[in-house]
Amino acid sequence: MLLYFKVDVKKIESVQRRFTNAIFPNLPYTDRLSQLGLLSLETRRVMADLTTCYKVLNGQIDVNCFEFFTVSSLTHTRGNSRKLIKNHSLTTRNAHVFYNRVVNSWNKLPDSVVQAPSTASFKNICLSLLTV
Repeated sequence: MLLYFKVDVKKIESVQRRFTNAIFPNLPYTDRLSQLGLLSLETRRVMADLTTCYKVLNGQIDVNCFEFFTVSSLTHTRGNSRKLIKNHSLTTRNAHVFYNRVVNSWNKLPDSVVQAPSTASFKNICLSLLTV
């Protein structure tokens, strides 16, 4: 199980900051990332979670999605028509597992994103939303 702490994330992100600073020393971090065509590590983690969730819900990964997710039966919700219900976790360990971690990000996506016809179009639309 992958469990990460904020201090660890900051240490890893600082490596990318130092590396990009060696290439473009006079630019702010976000500008250095865009010049190099990179994303922040946090954005990459969220994109990986959302893409995996899309693949699981669309049967592109050979697992039973109902073992991980409960799709909401409410059809009149804001956001998208494929809302997920977050499982209540009593421990911190369970709060950070993939199927609990991705629910809030997934539920914030608009219907046009979650109904994307392919993984590539999902990634493109989702990435444009996350980098704005």
